[in-house]
Amino acid sequence: MAEARQREAWGHTSVLLAMAANLGRMLAGRKGGKTFKPSDFDPFAGPPPPEVPPPPEASPEASPEALPGNVRLLKDVFVDNKPLEHLEGLHS
Repeated sequence: MAEARQREAWGHTSVLLAMAANLGRMLAGRKGGKTFKPSDFDPFAGPPPPEVPPPPEASPEASPEALPGNVRLLKDVFVDNKPLEHLEGLHS
């Protein structure tokens, strides 16, 4: 919680510092070049996080498709309220 408070305080402070630095550049007559950003003054603003690679494509073996027998078994048990003992021979 203390770190969150520090981050917020530095967020406000870095905006004010960037604005003052850019104003000083303008008054000194430096028009071109790099302007200051708040992240230039914020100690918590580090480099951007690395990109996360996309997940690999799922192989067909990893996620089996629903088989008609499995769906029928589920329908018999949960929709038709047939006892599971009656259906033991249907699934393997």
